[in-house]
Amino acid sequence: MHIVRPAGAPGLLPVVLYFPGGGWRMASFATHRRLVSRLSAEAEVAVVFVRCSPAPQALFPTQNEEAYAALQYVVAHAEVLQLDGRAVAVAGDGAGGNIAAVVARWARDRHGPSLRLQALFCPILSADATTQSYRQFATGPGMTARALERFIESQFPERSRSLVAAMPIKSKPNELEDLPAALVITAENDITRDDAEEYARKLMRAGVRVNAARYIGTIHDFMVFDGLADTCPTDAAFRHASSVIKRALRR
Repeated sequence: MHIVRPAGAPGLLPVVLYFPGGGWRMASFATHRRLVSRLSAEAEVAVVFVRCSPAPQALFPTQNEEAYAALQYVVAHAEVLQLDGRAVAVAGDGAGGNIAAVVARWARDRHGPSLRLQALFCPILSADATTQSYRQFATGPGMTARALERFIESQFPERSRSLVAAMPIKSKPNELEDLPAALVITAENDITRDDAEEYARKLMRAGVRVNAARYIGTIHDFMVFDGLADTCPTDAAFRHASSVIKRALRR
């Protein structure tokens, strides 16, 4: 784990556990340093970057269990880590958004740590290839259908892909009740867009407080890529996410 803090911030800080994307296998702190540093500075929170064991060496549900264990550890040792264990959120992009959604659900189901927010950035929530965005952007720009298929094949045995702990989009609305508030950010030109937005709708139908936005003219995981750091969609998404996180954790 890496802990990123705003420069000069005093006292116990609200905390976001961040799970990176990279198709369950390629992300690192180096690939996400700019993202977590900006979120930390703008939201005025500590960000705990959690790198789970990569696929295919670690198959489902290993990464989910490691992520949930990290949440438990951080909350249990919050004071030692100079964190506020009463003001906690989970977040992630792509595959990490999948993990964050599952951890939020497990925290409820296992009577674990209380979460104030789940922030999902272009999350991968389904293994199905049936949506309009999947068909429209199967060959890009950005992540292609073939790349997503390889990521899913390397992480999820076929028999697991219908489980809600693998693909949260499979959840029924009543199964999503009493989850923490959600921020769902999607990109216009992204094969994961429609599933992520449908998940946001399911959360809303379950009575969860949802803040969802689609950013036009950009691609999957646009908040991660250094080459897109200065674009209008990326800047707007960071301002949006930081504002929502700050309000959720500093109330």
